[in-house]
Amino acid sequence: MSADPIIYCLEQNTDYAAFETLCVDLMAGAGFTGIEPIGGTGDRGRDAVWTGAGEVDPTVFAFSTRADWQRKLNEKKEDCSFN
Repeated sequence: MSADPIIYCLEQNTDYAAFETLCVDLMAGAGFTGIEPIGGTGDRGRDAVWTGAGEVDPTVFAFSTRADWQRKLNEKKEDCSFN
């Protein structure tokens, strides 16, 4: 077990839903107040959306644990199609 409780919690986070919750919480703490989780199946790769209280265009978030996330976005365009 890690001596650092944060590292320990991250190491124990093996559930993807918990990972998405962690990401949404981190984004909220980084200033994206009001970020809304979407998640689940059939979300077309959208894990959360932030509207900025209508002051800016909506921002869509896609969180990934894949090591090849850049390929997923750039080549395969699995999470960044506009339609």
